[in-house]
Amino acid sequence: MWNERQKLAHAETPQEMRKALEAYEYYSPLLHSVRLSQKYQGWSEEETVLRLAYHALKELERSQDARLELINPTAPMYVIATKCPSCGKETSLCHYL
Repeated sequence: MWNERQKLAHAETPQEMRKALEAYEYYSPLLHSVRLSQKYQGWSEEETVLRLAYHALKELERSQDARLELINPTAPMYVIATKCPSCGKETSLCHYL
């Protein structure tokens, strides 16, 4: 199933989009999960579309964050300035999170 990447069919009209989504449901855990929840929790079409759009955007956000991490894999560095307790000189510590 997932070892060959299935793509969502191109669609322009709402009817074509609905047909493409129905065909793609088998390959998309997100779409499948939302459709099952719609069926068993009795969501309206509007609630279903809203939930699907929300979760799709959250997944896109996670994907973009992961892509940015691959581009810039270094962790942020924080420099902490402190005074040495024995001599009073200012020192700094580098810390990676």
